[in-house]
Amino acid sequence: LGSTTFVPTGHFECRRLPDGAGASQRLQLRRKAAMVSLNIIAAIAATPLLMLLVSIDAVEQNEYGLMYNWITKSLGTQVYHGGTHLVGFWNKFIVFPATVQTIEFGERSRYSNAPMLHTRTKEGLGLHLSVSFQYKLDPEHLHDLFALTTVNYEGLYRRIARDQL
Repeated sequence: LGSTTFVPTGHFECRRLPDGAGASQRLQLRRKAAMVSLNIIAAIAATPLLMLLVSIDAVEQNEYGLMYNWITKSLGTQVYHGGTHLVGFWNKFIVFPATVQTIEFGERSRYSNAPMLHTRTKEGLGLHLSVSFQYKLDPEHLHDLFALTTVNYEGLYRRIARDQL
């Protein structure tokens, strides 16, 4: 009765070596089985490290961030300020500027982000206004601002300013 050896082939199956198989063939198959096992162990060990790396997100020093869960489509209420944070791979930051922002109605192409304002006086004379103003977002009300406008709040601010002026 010859000896029977079962060796994994890397495709989740085993094959039986013939009774007359040489020692070099057995050694070669054992090495192949060891490499397959080593690759499986490396993949299992790398998975938690990869999950940790994709769970990190950053907010720049001149930004505020609200945590958004893209699985449940929900927005957190805590405001994060500059830094690297462990958020989980199912979350990401929606960022807002933490610095003073300027809206300018005018004709300076480099600086203005809205056209010059046109109106008339009581006498019916044309009046052209170039106006600029600055604002800073209040971090305590970012959640409400996002619920109202998502990240397109600057267009709303321009429309309100145009109506008021």
